[in-house]
Amino acid sequence: MGGIGFRDLHLFNLALLGKQVWRLMIQKDTLCFKVFSAKYFPDGNVFRHKHYDKPSFTWASIAKATDAVKDGFMWQVGDDNMIDIRWDHWRDEGLKGKSVGQSLFTNNEKKVKDLWDHNDRQWKRERVIEIYDENLGDYICNLAIPPNKFFPYLDVQRLKKPPDGYVKVNVDAAVLIGCIEFGAIARDHDGFLLGGYYGHFEKFLEATWAELEALVESLNLASLLNVANLILESDNLMLVNTVKKRKQDVTILGQYVKQECKAFKNFDSVQINWIDRNSNNVAELLCNLVIKNKINLYFDMDYSLEIHNIIIHEAIN
Repeated sequence: MGGIGFRDLHLFNLALLGKQVWRLMIQKDTLCFKVFSAKYFPDGNVFRHKHYDKPSFTWASIAKATDAVKDGFMWQVGDDNMIDIRWDHWRDEGLKGKSVGQSLFTNNEKKVKDLWDHNDRQWKRERVIEIYDENLGDYICNLAIPPNKFFPYLDVQRLKKPPDGYVKVNVDAAVLIGCIEFGAIARDHDGFLLGGYYGHFEKFLEATWAELEALVESLNLASLLNVANLILESDNLMLVNTVKKRKQDVTILGQYVKQECKAFKNFDSVQINWIDRNSNNVAELLCNLVIKNKINLYFDMDYSLEIHNIIIHEAIN
């Protein structure tokens, strides 16, 4: 626009206002925070501001930015004293307080920590599933929790090796502008590498569709390795659930998944599981190799030194 380089002045302005939202989140000792919070968000949470008919022009602009960027903010689970399960967006898709009926919560269930059994050191599984249903409930009960004074550390970074006679293929994808990168890694019951593949396509795809493309490539990899019993692992919860429920899924994604899953007949058995992103490190590293090298490559034991250390570490632990 006018040679300045702003392609969309509205979005540029919104981004600048977004910085003010961020300052109101983390700089709570400023005069600006004290003035605005006293009137518009007395509980100190800028995302839960009150609505006025005639707010100041400055606040009205910030409030628009707050509403625009709210879905992009997400709590990382820690000691969970701050995450409000009735309001906040925490972790991945579906975990938004407003998406759950408020009547499902008891008076004692206000924070995420209230869903944790401190005595048994585990999630209150039955209660979590009752609130969030089975799919999201299972996801929550497998969340990675960092070490702190309330929760024990869940070692999600350790590779869970497949049973004897099975091969596990971990798959991941990354989305860039006009391009997707993907990686797949196959390992035996001892955790040692059998082969892998990384590559890229020049396509405009949303993340879940990119993960589907990566899943198709992982099936091709398993076929090349003559795998009989296959276990697939992906950190995309939506894709995993769609594959598992493909027979009932009538969405466009579900129909595409159903078509691609016809390749399952090439194997004696196929399972697909969701894993935390922290447990999918090698596949993620392969995506980074694609970004760096921009090539498509199948490999066996002769693999990149950049993934050697993590493969050996996961195999012996």
